[in-house]
Amino acid sequence: FDIAKSAFPAEECHTYQVDIPPQGQRFYIQVGDDIDFHIPYLDKLFRESPWLRTLPPIARRNMWIVSIKAEEPIMGTSFIETIKMLQHPTETTTAELILAKRDPTAVTSYQGHRAIFDQMRPIISHMASLPIKPNVQSNIGTALKSSDRYHWKEACFSQYDKNAEANAFSKPIPVSALPKDTPVYRSVIQPGVKSTGVPDLWQFVARHCANGAGMEKGFDYVESYAPIATACSIHIVIPLAAGHGMTLALADVKNAFQNTMLPVGERVHLTLPPYYHAWFRRKYPNVRIEPLADEKDKYCVQSINAIQGTKPAGHQWNTVLTKVLLHHNFKQNHINHAVFTWHSEDHKQSQIVCVSTDDFLCAFTHRSIFDQLCTTLRKYFELTTKEGPKLSYLNLEIHQTEHYISIDQTAHIREIVVRTTDTPFRTDNEYEQIISEAPPAEPAELIDLERQHGGPYRTSLGKFQHVKEWTRPDLSYATSRLSSFNVAPTEPAFQGLKRIARYLASHQDKPIYYPRNVDLHGSHMLHHQFDHETYAETPVLNHLECFQDAGLARDLNDRRSMSACIHFIYGIMVSWKITKQPAVAAHSIDTELRALFMATKRTIMSRNFIA
Repeated sequence: FDIAKSAFPAEECHTYQVDIPPQGQRFYIQVGDDIDFHIPYLDKLFRESPWLRTLPPIARRNMWIVSIKAEEPIMGTSFIETIKMLQHPTETTTAELILAKRDPTAVTSYQGHRAIFDQMRPIISHMASLPIKPNVQSNIGTALKSSDRYHWKEACFSQYDKNAEANAFSKPIPVSALPKDTPVYRSVIQPGVKSTGVPDLWQFVARHCANGAGMEKGFDYVESYAPIATACSIHIVIPLAAGHGMTLALADVKNAFQNTMLPVGERVHLTLPPYYHAWFRRKYPNVRIEPLADEKDKYCVQSINAIQGTKPAGHQWNTVLTKVLLHHNFKQNHINHAVFTWHSEDHKQSQIVCVSTDDFLCAFTHRSIFDQLCTTLRKYFELTTKEGPKLSYLNLEIHQTEHYISIDQTAHIREIVVRTTDTPFRTDNEYEQIISEAPPAEPAELIDLERQHGGPYRTSLGKFQHVKEWTRPDLSYATSRLSSFNVAPTEPAFQGLKRIARYLASHQDKPIYYPRNVDLHGSHMLHHQFDHETYAETPVLNHLECFQDAGLARDLNDRRSMSACIHFIYGIMVSWKITKQPAVAAHSIDTELRALFMATKRTIMSRNFIA
């Protein structure tokens, strides 16, 4: 690089001495990326810019940035970082800036119309106005053969455009040009359909990811662990936020994994996804693609940034995000590493951030704190936010008023259930006898049962377990008992799943309400309604309380007992667990002691999390 000649002839370059203001002062310039020539350009100077005094009018717009103090940037962000590094703590300095006039591209009338069409195509071509939601295909191959294949093709092009904006992938590369034994992983295009918020208008989405199932730890990557905010953590944060009068808001990082630029040695190669070659030709008509070596050779692409589907992608993104938050004085919770807290010096203002990959649930005492967080994150990532009385986080519906904050999954439940019943699980001895004696379904019988009950056993059970984990503790016993049949489902087990669906259909809207502005050191009465006329009241404290119970030898197959523990804050459930004990208990006292041990462990964990 020391002896390489500049791509810009000397007669086309113009040198200027520009002022570099001290640290803390802004430049008031607008810089863009010329993706065709891979060089930044000076797009605009604002009236407050110190460079107005030294740059003539002809050099203030549409100028390629060749170098700044002998540094040759290749992206707008690297140019901004360079000039910030040149800033002196207290004094104004000067630097040599070399600019070149940006070449205008000749556009014919036809090309002009085509450019306008290409700008509109990502917006309108992969949307459809239909009276019902289009069928979501299981894979892109099936989608491209369906009646909506045009929309799916354009959805792929839209995804490739987003990848180009993030500089995610290289041009097509022949596999024969790669070093020997370089692994090439399969590209996966996952189709999906999203609601646009407009009635009868649907957006076709094609998410590009990789199949990293063949990656081996120690060879292809070092670490894959990435913490996320668990349901238990969210259940503790929301009542604490309500009790302290905090407000909830959401933030979402766009293309989170692609914000992690990988070193050359960690980049992966993927097979060419559908229509990528055609898209690349249309997007970059002047870029040469090397021909294939022979008929057996194929094209692949190199991932410049991290990509979803590879095993280390989540860890790489979480590492970047954690460093950013810690650098800006957030503290990481030592129980759940996906929860971060910030307190002002006088401890009058606070903020809690719960991270679920690229979705953030933020609780704050004052709006300015949340704005400051968003401003900080936008320095590093492209961020969208949502505030208001109604929020959707993951598939939770959050409602906040001046009196309470509530969470529920009513909309999600409506998508997975149809018929009705009054209880989620039969607890009579007759059903226990039936479910314990029924043999596992044979392969042919299993296929019939899955077709009859709407899908694989573990898929249906997983949907109910998700609802149970977040907002419906009344499903805990049913899902715990039925999970014993995940490996070898039986017909009575399928009937048990059907009963849960019928129960949810008639008990959809059961939100959890967390009261606002409640003293954590107070107490109140917990009301137990046994039936319409019989009830009992128990005094409980507002801070963390735990109740536990056990059932002896409930499973007739292995005679193992059940343990249950529930935690309350402000008298509202924040954590619940009903599970089968790992070993057979000798007697009822043994069962109670095992349940008490589990409750004690979870209580210690919850107390440490709150601390």
